[in-house]
Amino acid sequence: MAEQQPAAAGLILESTFTRLSDVAGHLFPWRPCRLILRDKFDTMGRLGNIAMPLLVIHGQGDELVPYVCGRGLFAAYKNGPKTFLTIADDHNMGFLRSEKEYTKGLKAFLDSLP
Repeated sequence: MAEQQPAAAGLILESTFTRLSDVAGHLFPWRPCRLILRDKFDTMGRLGNIAMPLLVIHGQGDELVPYVCGRGLFAAYKNGPKTFLTIADDHNMGFLRSEKEYTKGLKAFLDSLP
């Protein structure tokens, strides 16, 4: 969506994977996930086509999408200002367990947008 809306004020990626195969390989290390997945959902590959402020939010204890995916996306982004917000564990409940930090970080990012 960010590629289709280049005039957007910013992009927020929350608990997002680098590529679907990275998550599948993490969850099912004994399966040849990279070979059998047809859809790549390559977030990492699309970052080069996007130029806007970026906020990446990820929980350190995310059991579904590894924290390293969020850190990898953040490290790979080179086309604009970027912010990383670490929240509490859990893929689905981290934002609730980190409500104060989450709200503060989100507000700071939104306030920084033109």
